[in-house]
This record gives sequence, C-alpha cells and structure tokens, in this order.
Amino acid sequence: MQVRMLGPFQLEEDGRRITIGGFRQRALFASLLLHANEVVPSEQLLVDLWSEDRVNAANALQAAISRLRRALPKDRLVTTASGYMLRIFPDELDTSQFEQLVSEGREFLAAGEAAQAARTLRQALSLWQGSALADFRYEPFAQAEIARLEELHLLCQESRVEADLASGSASVLIPELRRLVSEHPLRERLRGQLMLALYRDGRQTEALEAYREFRNSLLEELGLEPTPHLRELQVAILRHDQLLSQTVDAGKGVMRPRNLAGHAFISYVREDSRRVDVLQQTLQAAGVPVWRDTADLWPGEDWRIKIRRAITDNALVFIACFSRASIARVKGYQNEELVLAVEQLRLRPPDNPWLIPVRFDECEIPDRDIGGGRTLTSIQRADLFGEHSDEGTARLVASVMRILERHSHIAE
Repeated sequence: MQVRMLGPFQLEEDGRRITIGGFRQRALFASLLLHANEVVPSEQLLVDLWSEDRVNAANALQAAISRLRRALPKDRLVTTASGYMLRIFPDELDTSQFEQLVSEGREFLAAGEAAQAARTLRQALSLWQGSALADFRYEPFAQAEIARLEELHLLCQESRVEADLASGSASVLIPELRRLVSEHPLRERLRGQLMLALYRDGRQTEALEAYREFRNSLLEELGLEPTPHLRELQVAILRHDQLLSQTVDAGKGVMRPRNLAGHAFISYVREDSRRVDVLQQTLQAAGVPVWRDTADLWPGEDWRIKIRRAITDNALVFIACFSRASIARVKGYQNEELVLAVEQLRLRPPDNPWLIPVRFDECEIPDRDIGGGRTLTSIQRADLFGEHSDEGTARLVASVMRILERHSHIAE
C-alpha cells in the first residue's frame, strides 16, 4: 500500500488506486494516518470530524469505520476498547520517505559531501506534488501536521541551496533564492544565502542591498536587528573576505576553510567529556583539525610539557573549557595553569598561539592576570549553553577557522 499526502490525497495498492468514499471518509483516514500505529480514541475522532453534529456522531463514526475497513487491505484497521488504530509501514507513507531523505541529505551535507547531499535533497523535494495534506488544508485536525511538514519542506530547500552553493552553483541559484525570499521575507538563512550567491556572482552592491532590505523589514515589523551571523556576513562582503569564495553556511555563519596549516587544542576536565565530544564533532564537521587533552595532571606532570608538545604538533588555537564541575576541584581550576602556560610560551609572531576561553555553564571564570595588561576575563570568550548556545558555537567555530586560515596563508 502506498499513501500520498504531500499534495492531493491518494491511496494505492499494487499499482491500483483505492477510492475511499466522500470527503468525511477521507478525512477519517487522514486523521488516523496522522497517528499511524497508535490507538486514536473515539472521542478524539468525534471532535475532529463530527464536532458540529454530536447527536448522531457516534453512529456516524461507526458506519464510517465499517466502510473504511472494507476499502482497505485486510487487518489494516484495528478496533480496540478505546478507539481505532491504522497499521502502516514507514515506507508506505510519502511523508516518512521525505523525512528519511531529508535526514540523509543533511548528514551528507554535514560530512562535506555536497554533491550527494544535493542529489538526495532533490529526491526528497520531488515527492511533493502540491501542498501538504492539500485536501484537508482547512481542517483543524490537520493544521499542526501541515505546519510541521511545510517547515521541514522549507528546511529541505534551504539545505539543498546550501549544498548547491558548496558545489559552486551561485549564479543559477539567484532567481530561485529571490523567489524564496519574497515568499519568506523574514527567513534569515535564505537571506544570507541570497547575499552569498549574489556576492559570488560578482554583484556585491546587490548583496549589500539584500542585507539592507532585510534589516529595515526586521526593524519595522519586529523591532529587531539581524543576528550576529548575518551581520558578520555583511561585514565579510564589505571587506571582500576571501573566505566567502569557499564553503560557507550563510544561515549559520560557519565558514569552512580548506588546507589549514594547524589545528585546535581543547583543554578540559573529565566531567565535561561529553560536552567536549559535541564541541569536537562540531569543529571537525566544519573542517577544523582537533587535538584534545584533559587538564587532569598526573603526579609530576607539568602543563608546560603538554603545551610544548601541542605547539610542536602545530596547535595554533587553544580552547580552555570552563564549567562549575571543573572550577569546583579541590586543588583549584587546573586550566588556569593552561592559560598561564600558553601566555608564557610566546613564540615569534605569527606563530603565537591564540587562546579562547569557553564556558559550558554559568560558572565564573577566574580573573587571573595573564600579562600585557590583560586578565583571563578580558579575553573574548564563547558561551556554549542556554538559549545562545548555537550562536556561541557558531561564533567559536568561525573564529577558530579564521585564525587557522590566516596562519595557512602566512605559511604559504
């Protein structure tokens, strides 16, 4: 059995189209589909489909169930003590197929396989033959699912555009992006993709105008400014930043440079291992080589030895991770030793390593003097928690890559 809900409703069995009664009958089937393989209480079906005629609703529901059971293959519609269940396999629903393809496409994209990502995401989009649940677009029971599918459809389009941008298809994307931006004028990721496509097509002025229009609309309608990610993209366009000619996620502000000369060194304590795992995976997905070591010193071990080893291995960025767990250690926060070691092991520019403090929670970073009139708290840090976690992570990744890219060009 094959069920199509991404457009006009259709039901097929072995290539033969199955006709299910009138509108109320199809709506009953759709309502059960939205909760496939789950028992839907009779009362819920009565509210969804017979709210205006509750006097005869119970009898009408039973009659509709009987007709639906006769139309469907055997054992698909199950009656229970509290309601009804429709048995469906995931590969029989076009919505499930779509979600699976979107997931696979985004995984290819995260792994840097842009061409395969674009093909997979196009396959997902080809399943759409109209609006989601088009036959039931005015029915209350379908509104939540329609909104969810439409949002996923837009996300799929954005991801496919990103994959095409990564493959170098800028100019051909501009007409499509202008259409999408007009349909979703406050969608920041689309706006960033349009700006990037215009810039790569040699149309810097139009790219900056796209930003100005978006900022004005945002201020007028919501009283908000664009996020730091989009502002950073605008500045990069103004400066003709060479990173813009490489792989960029315009919606997240994450730049992915190639041929990096060095790597990032992450210092942490064992209690934060899982959070460091996520940070490491994010950096590596963006193309940043990562080396990590705990700040837990063995007896007689000196941080300066670890740092010298890291510098020998060409670590150009040192990320010192802070959290309540690490600061609460009886012997004090040992990453302070890392900070001091990095500052004291100054090499000749441009080989001098960069230091970036990271917070995993609302801990207080020790206000240590690190020389040069600076303290540890005066260095720009990245907060990877709370509502700004994604923003902090994106800014951290972008900063690390800019540093490594700059050293790469110097090395050349």
